[in-house]
Amino acid sequence: MKLEKILSYFKSFPVLNRNLFITEVVNLFGQKADKVYILDGLSAYFASYCFNLRKSDTAKLARLNVEASGGKALLELSEKNR
Repeated sequence: MKLEKILSYFKSFPVLNRNLFITEVVNLFGQKADKVYILDGLSAYFASYCFNLRKSDTAKLARLNVEASGGKALLELSEKNR
């Protein structure tokens, strides 16, 4: 069995209206993702990466976690979204 290296990227950033922000991200990525789950935030799955976006309950922050099955895909994502 071959194990792929999974890399992750995490970022917290300030958002005034966290509910509206997550709704906008759902509208932007929802149709493009292979799978989407909306529970306590947004989880979107694509062929080479996935991300989870959650709002903080204690601060006006959104927290983004991206995981990719290879360094190149994650590097490209993190460079685009700095």
